[in-house]
Amino acid sequence: MFFIKSFFIIIITISTIFATENINYPKQFQGIIQQQNDYSCGTATVAKLIQGLYRTKITEKEVVDIILKDKNETIVKEIKEKGYSLLNLQNGSTSLGYKAMWRKIAPQHLPMIKQPVVILIGLKSEFPHFVVLKGVRDGEAYLADPIRGNVRVNYEKLIEEGISKKYPSWYVMGTQTPSENWRKNSILALSKDKDVRYKRHITDAQANIRNMLSLSKKEQLSFSIDYTRDISKSNLQGLELKEVRDNYKFGATYGITDNSEIGASFDTSKSTISNNFSSQKIKTDWSQGYNLGFTYRDKFDNSNTMGAIYGLNGSYLKDYELFNSSLSATVYKNIDGVSLIGGGAINKSFSNDTAIESELEDYSIGLNLGIIKPFANRYSASLIGSYQFDVGKQENSSDIYTLRSSLSWIYDKHIQVQPNLGMSFNDDYSQPNYSFGINLLYLGGW
Repeated sequence: MFFIKSFFIIIITISTIFATENINYPKQFQGIIQQQNDYSCGTATVAKLIQGLYRTKITEKEVVDIILKDKNETIVKEIKEKGYSLLNLQNGSTSLGYKAMWRKIAPQHLPMIKQPVVILIGLKSEFPHFVVLKGVRDGEAYLADPIRGNVRVNYEKLIEEGISKKYPSWYVMGTQTPSENWRKNSILALSKDKDVRYKRHITDAQANIRNMLSLSKKEQLSFSIDYTRDISKSNLQGLELKEVRDNYKFGATYGITDNSEIGASFDTSKSTISNNFSSQKIKTDWSQGYNLGFTYRDKFDNSNTMGAIYGLNGSYLKDYELFNSSLSATVYKNIDGVSLIGGGAINKSFSNDTAIESELEDYSIGLNLGIIKPFANRYSASLIGSYQFDVGKQENSSDIYTLRSSLSWIYDKHIQVQPNLGMSFNDDYSQPNYSFGINLLYLGGW
């Protein structure tokens, strides 16, 4: 028990240290045209370049419409699967009246550009990405990214992720020279003052952690499969019992708006119970459960450095005719590549079976604190501690302390794999309970 309580002290200390750090957060998406589909970073970037250089009010849809004009269904389908080509973007910009041309530029020459350009980054990854390069100053590249917003990245790191023997040069699209005063009030213009540039651009690590906390985009449909094995041991007057429970969960979520989603899932589990006096094992039948939930995110500021995620959920456990409803709230704070989270939930259960109903608490309350940290382009880790206690008619109910860690790996732009480990204690058992599992997530198109 000392270990778990010490963990909470550590988490609270970390939260205090980061919360008191004086950091000026930029307006992450100020002036950014955010892409509307997972394949449309190119068209959003072209729209932003035209808007920023020529003071023309243009939308991503207008760029899309001009590119897809007179295209047959086969070509349109190919674009949706693979994204817009370099030639698509060049012709689209030219057709809108802004002559464009792609060039290959060596890494050492790119910092010499005189005006913002479209650049293809991440050539060594499985999903290259179009952004506007505003310029390179003091070894940092400043980007207008249709997904991550106004971002600054170490230029050497950008080279490392995008340049190789196979791709020794940048692919850069420049447009016709704008008027001399294009910098006036343009979001693409870089200040000579480094502090001002830093206030207007977040780091790539900050941008990555923000995207991790995103909900499903509007009309985005995603699917998940979870497997967890729970192992618990108890000692009842010399009789040692061991229970191994295998849990499977199949879920889907759908984005109603960019800040709200609905989700539904089906789960099933089965237990095997053994003891130290007999080799015989007892296997239970498969139990079934159904879940339905709604989630909403409230951003406390435009840059999404702090906000809250609220959830309303209901579930039904068929075998016990057990209904459960819960209301939850989680507050997050993003600080230079780390996300601190804390929140709680209140649960109410009831059953049509009077015997089960008599054993239920009036309410169950859970509190949690944790930290999420991305440490590479494809990886992030989390550590979450929670405390659960009951309120109501059962005087001998047990408080539960849980520690859970997970590692997320992004296989490609649609698939994420997340193995996890967990450990919990309660007031009744001297031995901890353990769990391990894996989650597979498929992010649909949007």
